[in-house]
Amino acid sequence: MEHKTSETPVALIMGVTGMAGFSLAEALKDPAALGGPWKVMGAARRQTPPWFPPSLLDSYISFDALDTKDTHHSLSPISDQVTHLFWVALQVGPNEDTNISSNSTMLKNVLTTLTSSTPTSRLRHISLLTGTKHYMGPFDDPAFHPKGRAIPLELPFREGTARLPYPLFYYSLEDLITSYSPKLTWSVHRSSIIIGASSRSIYNTLLTLVVYALICRREGSQFRFPGTRYTWEHFCDVTDAGLLARHQIWAATSDGTKNQAFNCTNGDVFTWKSFCCVLAEMFGVEAVAPVDGDDRDDDVGGF
Repeated sequence: MEHKTSETPVALIMGVTGMAGFSLAEALKDPAALGGPWKVMGAARRQTPPWFPPSLLDSYISFDALDTKDTHHSLSPISDQVTHLFWVALQVGPNEDTNISSNSTMLKNVLTTLTSSTPTSRLRHISLLTGTKHYMGPFDDPAFHPKGRAIPLELPFREGTARLPYPLFYYSLEDLITSYSPKLTWSVHRSSIIIGASSRSIYNTLLTLVVYALICRREGSQFRFPGTRYTWEHFCDVTDAGLLARHQIWAATSDGTKNQAFNCTNGDVFTWKSFCCVLAEMFGVEAVAPVDGDDRDDDVGGF
C-alpha cells in the first residue's frame, strides 16, 4: 500500500518540539520509514531548545504561526519544497472560542503560505492530529460543560459518529483542511492520552505521574491518585507517541487512506487503579484511591 513517487518527499512538522512532533521526526528519519527517504523540516514558536538533537532535522524554523507576516516570511523560502504537512501544533486558551480562533488562524496562515508558492506548490497531503475530545466535546470549558450536567457519550467511539452540538477547535481544523480537497488530500488522527519520551511537554501524563510518585517517596506521603474515583475505577486507553507517528506516515503515504479520519490507540485497555499500583510498587510508595469528595457527576473519564 506504500505510495510510490519519484520525488523526494519533504515533510514539515508543525510543533516539532512537542512529544508527538519529536516522535514524528524520529520516525520520518528512520531509514525504513514508508515513502522515504524523507527530507524533514521542523517548526515551532521557540528557538531550537538545547536538548533537541540537531541531526534529527534537515532544518529547523522558528516563527509565530499566529502572525501572518511572520509565517509568510519564514515559510515562503520553503513553500515550493514541502510535500507533506504534519500538523501536531497546539495552543490552549482559557475557553473554546479562543482555542478555535488561535488554532484555526495558525493552520490557515501556514496553509495559505504553503499553497501560494510560485510557480507551483508541491504540497499534496495534510496530516492533522486531534484527539478523543472529538467525541467528548470541550469538557474542560465550563461554558459548554457546566458542573453537574454530563455530556452523554456514545461508546465505543467510532470515526463516523456525528459531531456533538458544541463548538470545538478540532471540528474547525477538520473543516479547514477538508476545504482544500480535492487539490490536497488529508488524514485526521484521533489519539487518546499520548505517552512517550518528552523533555518539556506539559501533557505528558505518564511523566507527570512518575514525578508525582518520586515526590511522594521523598516526602514520605501516600501516592493518592489525582483524578476522580470514576477515572480510578473505569477502563482507559493510551496512544504511544511512536505508534502515532508511524500511523501518520502510513496514512500520508499509502493508497486507500486518504481523506479519512482514524482513531489511533495502542489497542489495550487498563484501569488507572491497576496502573498506579504498579507504579507505586516501582517507586516504593503506597497507592491509594481518591477521597470520596473527588467523586463528580460530571466526570467524563479524565483527570
